[in-house]
Amino acid sequence: MKRLVNRLLKYRKDRGFALLSAMVMLTAVTAFSATMINYLLSTRQAAKNFETQVYATEQAEAGLYKALHCLNAASGTNCGGAYGPSYAGETNVVFGEGKFTTTVAAVGANKVITATGITAGGKQKEIKLTVSNQPPTTDASFDYALQVGDGGVTISNNAEVRSGSIYAHSNINCGNNAKIDGPVFISIPNGLVTGCTSYGDIHADRVTSNKMNSHDVYYNTTNTGNQNVGSAYGSQPTPPAKTLPTIDLDWWHDRAAEGGIITGNYTAANGSHLGPKKITGDLLLGNNAIVTLDGPVWVQGTILFDNNAQLNLNPSFGANSTVVMADGTVNVQNNAQINGSGHLKSFILIHSSSTDTNYAIDIKNNAAGAVFYAPNGGIDISNNATVTAVAAKKVALANNCIIDYSSTYHDASDILLSASASGLWRLVPGGWRETK
Repeated sequence: MKRLVNRLLKYRKDRGFALLSAMVMLTAVTAFSATMINYLLSTRQAAKNFETQVYATEQAEAGLYKALHCLNAASGTNCGGAYGPSYAGETNVVFGEGKFTTTVAAVGANKVITATGITAGGKQKEIKLTVSNQPPTTDASFDYALQVGDGGVTISNNAEVRSGSIYAHSNINCGNNAKIDGPVFISIPNGLVTGCTSYGDIHADRVTSNKMNSHDVYYNTTNTGNQNVGSAYGSQPTPPAKTLPTIDLDWWHDRAAEGGIITGNYTAANGSHLGPKKITGDLLLGNNAIVTLDGPVWVQGTILFDNNAQLNLNPSFGANSTVVMADGTVNVQNNAQINGSGHLKSFILIHSSSTDTNYAIDIKNNAAGAVFYAPNGGIDISNNATVTAVAAKKVALANNCIIDYSSTYHDASDILLSASASGLWRLVPGGWRETK
């Protein structure tokens, strides 16, 4: 009997302990469940709040895009009646299930667009955008009328480098009456300048048989046969070598391609507009074609400006310039014209990547205009052609050619290259910011 009582007491004790354990577990599970439910509810609310903020931001950005469109619009359609420079923003424009309000204020030469996005539930987001109508530009310095690498320089009878200097890592050989208005620098050791009519000082190791017109000679070893020398200074150091001008060709390739790609060869029709554009084949401007250039052009083949063709930079570029690039050669035929916007500081820079040391760029009789650049090849300029500035590995000026670097005509010493015209309002880098 006693044993039975002890067993019953032990059973009741174990049962009580199990019940206590079960109650502890139940309490823990309940607490954990409550925590999870609270976490899930909080997360859901946070997600909902985030979604609301994103939606308000979308409303504000829609207002920014519309304001930028209206600043650049040529009519008041969908701009509340005002457009262009007079556009000052709009109030409570419905967009989807929300709306936005925009204001436009002048800050110096720029404008600041403030857009407030408002959701259907009344949540708001404010964003500001600074815009400018001045395009980004890069410098291209053609400090010399003629700059030549180590391929050689020939200046034939009656050719002229007008109001500009020459810097070459090659000898210069001039024909009868070949004229150079500015100073000449030859950076190659034992370099020679001979047979030129010079209206500026000459700096070279050897200077022979030049007409100096009272200008000075700075030489290292040889000063013979020169006429009408002002002063002569011997044992002078060889002028330092200078690299040809540089442009960021990859960047310009990208800017051209942003305007679209033409596959294969392309002929620009008379009266057409061209650029920004990438052309995978050749580019032809046919006889008498007059074409307006609206941005950079990259031609993966060759370029031909046929007889009497004209390529004119859009007048809206103002004092800025732009680039036409060929992976192959460039041929400018008789009487072709390549002109800037009409501003004295505006040019079209013609660039060839060709390694042809004779005819990377070939400029024929009476052709005129442009700055020509062939860092890896040669430029040949034929009879009576007139250009603004030339830089190349090798250069040959034929009879009666003129490089006219005169400031009364053009000044290419500091060209501002732009991928687009002035007047188009666009984002200033770093000009986007959330304010509220």
